[in-house]
Amino acid sequence: MTAKKVTMMKNFSGEAAVTDKAGAELSSAKAKKVLIFYDCAYPDWGYLPWFLYDPLIRSEANIEVKKVYGDRAGSDPSKYIQAGEDMETGDAGKAITPELTEQNISSYDLVIIPCPHIIKNDYINDLLSYVDNNGALFLVQPTFESPSQASLFMNKLGVTLKGTEDKTPASSLLTDHPSARILGLPEGTSVYPHRMWLPHMRFDPGQSTVLTRLGFGGDPDLFVTENGRVGLAATDLFNDLEAHLRGAKEYAQYKANMGHLFVNTVRALLGFGFFDQPVQTPMRKWSEMFYAYASSRDYVLLAQQEEPFSERLSAEQLMRMLDKADHEIGQAATLLVQGKFDKGKAVYDSSVKRLSECMDQMTSVKRYMIRGWHSSVLTPDYYGGGLMGFAEPEYQDHLIQWMEKQLNWCERTGAKRLMNITSCDLELLVKYYPDEIKRFSKGIKDGYLENVHGIYSQAFLPLLPEESNVRQFSYGLPVIENALDEKVQTYATCRDHFDYHPQLPQLLNNFGYKHAILHSGFLGEIKEIRADKIMWRGLDGSDIEASPQYEGIEKPLFLTHPENIAKADKMGYKTILLGDTLDATCHLYPEKIPSEKELTLINPIAPIAGTWVTAKEFFEKTPEAEQACFLGVDDLWANKLDIWSSWGCMNEAVEWNRTTENKILAAEKLSAMAAVLGKMPSTDLMKTKEKLDESWQSLLRTQDHMFFGSVNYANQVPPVTVKPGEEKAGAHAWGYDRELLPKAAATVGGMENYTEDLTPNYAGPMIPVNRYNRAQEFIKESQDIADAIAGKAFSDLSEGVNAAPLDKSVIPLLVFNQLGWNKRECVAFEKNFSQGEVFHFNLNDGSKDVSYQVVSEDRYADGSVKRVKALFRADIPSLGYKIYYLKPTKEKPVPVVAKSLQTSPARLENDYYLVEVNAENGGISRIFDKTLGIEMLDSNRVGNELFSPALPAARSSDESAEVELIEQGPLRSTIRIRSKIGASPYECSVRLYDNMKRIDFDLTVDYGKEGMNFGARKEDDTGLFAQFPLNFRGKLYINQPFGLYEAQKERQVTTDFADVYQGQYGLSLIHRSSPSYHYKDGTLSICLSRARPFVVGKQTYQYSIYTHKDDPFQGDAYTVAKSVNTPLEVYWPDTLPAEQQQAFSFLSINQPNIVLSALYYEGDAIYIRFYERSGKKTNAGINLPYLKSAEYNQVKLNHEKIREIENKNGEIELKFEPWEIVTIAISGALCGS
Repeated sequence: MTAKKVTMMKNFSGEAAVTDKAGAELSSAKAKKVLIFYDCAYPDWGYLPWFLYDPLIRSEANIEVKKVYGDRAGSDPSKYIQAGEDMETGDAGKAITPELTEQNISSYDLVIIPCPHIIKNDYINDLLSYVDNNGALFLVQPTFESPSQASLFMNKLGVTLKGTEDKTPASSLLTDHPSARILGLPEGTSVYPHRMWLPHMRFDPGQSTVLTRLGFGGDPDLFVTENGRVGLAATDLFNDLEAHLRGAKEYAQYKANMGHLFVNTVRALLGFGFFDQPVQTPMRKWSEMFYAYASSRDYVLLAQQEEPFSERLSAEQLMRMLDKADHEIGQAATLLVQGKFDKGKAVYDSSVKRLSECMDQMTSVKRYMIRGWHSSVLTPDYYGGGLMGFAEPEYQDHLIQWMEKQLNWCERTGAKRLMNITSCDLELLVKYYPDEIKRFSKGIKDGYLENVHGIYSQAFLPLLPEESNVRQFSYGLPVIENALDEKVQTYATCRDHFDYHPQLPQLLNNFGYKHAILHSGFLGEIKEIRADKIMWRGLDGSDIEASPQYEGIEKPLFLTHPENIAKADKMGYKTILLGDTLDATCHLYPEKIPSEKELTLINPIAPIAGTWVTAKEFFEKTPEAEQACFLGVDDLWANKLDIWSSWGCMNEAVEWNRTTENKILAAEKLSAMAAVLGKMPSTDLMKTKEKLDESWQSLLRTQDHMFFGSVNYANQVPPVTVKPGEEKAGAHAWGYDRELLPKAAATVGGMENYTEDLTPNYAGPMIPVNRYNRAQEFIKESQDIADAIAGKAFSDLSEGVNAAPLDKSVIPLLVFNQLGWNKRECVAFEKNFSQGEVFHFNLNDGSKDVSYQVVSEDRYADGSVKRVKALFRADIPSLGYKIYYLKPTKEKPVPVVAKSLQTSPARLENDYYLVEVNAENGGISRIFDKTLGIEMLDSNRVGNELFSPALPAARSSDESAEVELIEQGPLRSTIRIRSKIGASPYECSVRLYDNMKRIDFDLTVDYGKEGMNFGARKEDDTGLFAQFPLNFRGKLYINQPFGLYEAQKERQVTTDFADVYQGQYGLSLIHRSSPSYHYKDGTLSICLSRARPFVVGKQTYQYSIYTHKDDPFQGDAYTVAKSVNTPLEVYWPDTLPAEQQQAFSFLSINQPNIVLSALYYEGDAIYIRFYERSGKKTNAGINLPYLKSAEYNQVKLNHEKIREIENKNGEIELKFEPWEIVTIAISGALCGS
């Protein structure tokens, strides 16, 4: 809420008082006036006034509340306790200096200062006079300007101030005083929590009434002085409680305990006397309902301050309506404390409906609210007492209990919730919490819950290759359907994720989704649209009904703040959907007041903020969308995906993911080919499929945002020695192993210290799980399975072949191409030999010798080869393999002369490029495309320059470099550059190939053992970049899954490459592990790292340059990028494949713009997936010579049949719409041996 919308009263000198616009709320003779000092507009403890509506108070008198915002304390921190320092809430929680003159406070019955504060010496006598005249005070951690004045004040109250204690017990315990009996709990019960690392005040209470103590026989915490006029708290109890909001499973009970202890304290201070009997369950529930009324009343008051609501319902009109509602609340309270529940409920309901009428008079916008919870990443590891990993919130018991609590609320009130539990977690929860999951399944059937999202892990889809996108759904959705007996219909993510890209509507339609919610959080930006609902149109023209990011609504949509509703009203919206699927019990309105439970409890009587719905209900209850909107990469801007990690840490994860996906896809294709050819034993079909599933699931799990980009801190040397008392608050880490960093070195929100900042006094598992190591283990498991299946497939293909090579010493080498086009490129192999086995060798393709280049080799003492790494140019047919033969010889082969490669110490040249390196600074001074006749780089600058704009500001071109030609061969030549950027040394190899148009870069940056940061988290133009200043300006194009796009925004993330094209020629910068690009002022850059967390040790980055004449859509830039990122696979079979086929192709495609995405088997069918990649309507001929008599059908991604396809002896024609994904199912194709 902006300051101009608050009614300011200057009756306090130097302070601003805020009151309800309704003015005096009731003029009842029994009204008690309460003044509350606030430290900010919306403190975390902003619900405190709601407790004043408890029936035990309202049955005694009406309460008039005034809120005053006090001045901040001085700069000397020794004068007060900075209780809110580590809560990251700005000024909230820090001490204030209220003006406590007798003139200012004398008209009030009670003055409450629930935040840490300083009492000036000038006010001591005023306070004592106020108390002597029957005024009452409630002070939280009062601090004084001088010890003498503190003693004077406390001694007058019969209390002795004994100073402060540096740390605080974990919780306050109930005493045996009758006033504490209100909770109905035995003495010594822990009733509310504290942050142990913060100090508390020490008092000798004298004859005071002590309700809680800090430990058995410990210092008093909450007490009322002997004269009954002053309540004191030794701890910052309200802020302590709110620090536990997200973390403590007992939060709701803690809040209820604190509420009734506060109610009893207020009763005594207002002269009603302590309530010395337990408040039992029925009345406790009514207390919650009265707090809900107060919450909703505040909401109505907040709403009336917004335009145009204030014009439709004046302050005077609202006052009259609230007078009536408050009068009825008082009546209801009286009836309820008399046990007349039926009559009390009727009057209570009437008062709530009056609040709803206020909202109806202010707006006709239909308000709907969603809320829910999401999980994070568990690991299939059991430590003896439970699962390991982070369930969010906290550990697994906590998550389940939280979900059950929310379901209880729904069953009690008819409210609705969304479940966003990822399938990888749900699989584990089903195993270890079967009864609880059955209950949630019933909640879905009963209409209280809906499961949304549906992907296997919380993955950032724009970063992932095409098949990972598909498999996130194909592996995720069945888990949910099996576990919860529900098909996911709505795609919705929580605000701390960003899982959107322009081809998502096509994927969602193919998987049976009906709806989507396009509400962005802080990881990306979604284009605002002025419509209640839209048909979200994908790149291929697919539509899915969606709730858009509303135009003109400034506050985040997860907040049900009245300002959002007012803006919707002004903009002419008829409906609005607010809320989120983030963890429940987070703040709803205003920003820092947790009110979810209160809004839930009151909702079935009459909606105030809005009506709780499932996503399905929202789309059913609201009119159909009237417009379709295409959203491109600029409209679904994934601009902050590095928020949970950093570029620099995520790069390694991207490379792991790409390599592993390639291995799995190759294994799928090879096993399917073996099955089709009848070479896989029937008994192995199911086993192989199960192992492939296991391999995929291990990979998909590592794509979760909590794994994707983790850093190995195990080898880090902390940059600063951690001294006792200076460590970051809390040392436990939600089941993950993190380094303990000092506060000065900790990065706010960084995963390296994402511990119990949100979870004080953490009590969960402390078995460490190093995220980096566990992710690496998952990757290895996945790759090992894929390699084993691929090797087995080759073995199956060669089974039964008795023919051996003419020379038994010949070693067959098989090169596999899993792409849908022929591929001719250099491929590397590595081989170990026994001593005396090989001294020299030739390489042959069955008809002629093939040139090769030795990259490195080791030899035995007798001169024979121990290990060799070499490369050669392979020419492999589409989706097929070719056999090469390594033939040992006694004679050294005749050296092969390079046909086109020319080199010098700082110059590389072939038929396509001339590349020159600046010998002084190591930058690329020239890239000349010989076929185009174009200089690609700005001649006044250097390319491949490592550059950090700020923090620290550094350029590699400012440093001297060591430039050396380290490889000069017939197939490849390499120049190595050694220099540094800032304090980090780096080494870059620049490679050029014979008869191949591509320049490769292999960069390693050493961030050191302490770790290094480049740039700042919130300064997007900072970071470490490898930049190429171009000699031309053009349009930027990027690819994301299943699509290629022109981009206007200068920062983008890509799946494979970014391309700058000026109309006649262009340059592609292809990445293997660095998906973040910048294009600004003619310079194209890859972001190597940015800020949080520290990047540790050596990190490797691989990228390539390809220049071209045709535009990226119609030319071959796309296929070149995919070829770079799908290298040829090399296998060493024990025997030759069946019939000793020299070259084998399983499939061919006659159109270059059709991409083969996958080939796999499931059940009794083979599935093949293609997609169109240029935006052109295409009829493509597909030749499958080994599937001539099978039955062909086109199916959706979920394998539902669309239509039959005519099979002409293994040849079919597929019709592709622009950007369409087409999957075919081939039945009767498996011929297991």
